[in-house]
This record gives sequence, C-alpha cells and structure tokens, in this order.
Amino acid sequence: MYDKIVVNEEALKRVRQLCAQRKGPVIFCPTHRSYVDFLLVSCVLYYYQMEVPHICAGEDLMMITGISHILRMSGAFFMRRTFRGDPLYKAIFITYVQQLVSDKVIMEFFVEGTRSRTNKMLAPKFGIL
Repeated sequence: MYDKIVVNEEALKRVRQLCAQRKGPVIFCPTHRSYVDFLLVSCVLYYYQMEVPHICAGEDLMMITGISHILRMSGAFFMRRTFRGDPLYKAIFITYVQQLVSDKVIMEFFVEGTRSRTNKMLAPKFGIL
C-alpha cells in the first residue's frame, strides 16, 4: 500500500524544540484522508523519540477491534459526533479537554471531523476548537 514515509527531519526538529519549550498545549491537525493518518503521526513521533499525542477520535472508532485498543493504549479519547441533547456529556467532555490543555498535553485531532471518502480535503468543522 505504501512504499515509504517521507519525514521532513528539519521541520520535525523545530517541532521538537517547540514541544520542549511549550507554554501551552501542542495540537497536531493532520488531514484525515484515511484511517492510517492518525497512526502515522504517532508512529513518526515515537520513532523520533518524541511525545505521542493524545488523539481525539470519533466514537465510531471504538467499535473497530484492534484499532480501539491501540488508540486507548496511546492515550486516545473518544468523542461523540454530536453533543445535542446531552448537557452532562458535553460538560464532562469540555472539562476533560480543558484539563488536557491545562496540563500542556500534546493532542491530535482532525478539523475535518471525519475521514474523506474522495481523498480531497473536507471543509473544517470547528467543534473541538
């Protein structure tokens, strides 16, 4: 499926410095063209001995055997597609994310909100932001 992964090591070096000096959270926002995207960011960071991000994953990924376990073990947290009709869930989720921000945690989420079916960038959804 993939022949290689190309890493801009110079840019990654700058990211490493920013992470080391951070005064707040660091947030990675890769595109979401496939289910491999979120794992690639973590794998590259791990390979270069950097902190692996907490991934904000859609609740539907909890149902995929194997992937769910990998995500949980890497610090992922799951998010419903909508908070409508459940103010308690919304309050708990917001509090959790605020705690991650307060702890200056590295996070990763996809502003597209869902995986692209056409391999093109989708319009951003600003919910998690």
